[in-house]
Amino acid sequence: MSKVKIFVVCHKEAEVPNDDVYTPIHVGKAKSDLNFGFIGDNTGDNISEKNSTYCEMTAHYWVWKNVRKEDAAYVGFCHYRRFFLQKFTEENIDGFFADGTDVILSSPVYYGCRIQHKLLLYISADDYAILHAVIKKICPDYLPTMNKYLMGVLDNPYNMLICRKETFDDYCTWMFSILDECEKNIRLSPYSRARRVMGYIAEFLTPIYFMKNRCKIKMMDTVCYSDAGILYRRLTMGMRFYAMINDFIVSCRHLSPYMIVHAHRYGLRDDGVEIYKNENK
Repeated sequence: MSKVKIFVVCHKEAEVPNDDVYTPIHVGKAKSDLNFGFIGDNTGDNISEKNSTYCEMTAHYWVWKNVRKEDAAYVGFCHYRRFFLQKFTEENIDGFFADGTDVILSSPVYYGCRIQHKLLLYISADDYAILHAVIKKICPDYLPTMNKYLMGVLDNPYNMLICRKETFDDYCTWMFSILDECEKNIRLSPYSRARRVMGYIAEFLTPIYFMKNRCKIKMMDTVCYSDAGILYRRLTMGMRFYAMINDFIVSCRHLSPYMIVHAHRYGLRDDGVEIYKNENK
């Protein structure tokens, strides 16, 4: 049994660590002719063929369904060009959770706008209306946490996390129930970037799950290797101060997150979107 497995998500050839802890996984392998020489997400129980819409979540699904807690006590994810600054080993992993930590997420990033604005840059207003309806249907108790997160200015990005396998399994059970219902209702865009909608939704939902369940979250800085060089993502004191002021203003003014207007609901109903079929004028 391995104590920890960190899966390095790859969709293109890259130099990535490959050892007893860091395990590269080729996502979208079901529709790829490339062979990187390591495991693909197209074996066992998988959704590899959905990678163009689910992004790195096809790797999350594969680990959920094919890696047992007897195989790895802890599981985690990074990307071929994004890593946590800390290197994890069999020897040091327990130390990160010794204080009761439930999950390690990437340190928040400040985008200069509320999270609702960022989300609507990545998915359409109709996609968001469907997501809202799905949350209301499947897990309405998550809506207050979701709305609070929408009004914040700090985002835990990249779908990067590390946690115990049983915690990860619970997270995936919740996450994929939502993504599956969204997929039944969302009409995919013809544009390749916009087709990544399920991956964008998952990235938005990941911190919400752990916040709602009052998990002890440990934030960790990340490093990104790109053509422009090495970029470190750190939460500065300035970002923390701005977030604190923003939370205070929102609580005082009782500001509301993005609202689903009648035009969205009735338009989706007229388009035959199942989750809005009972909307009445």
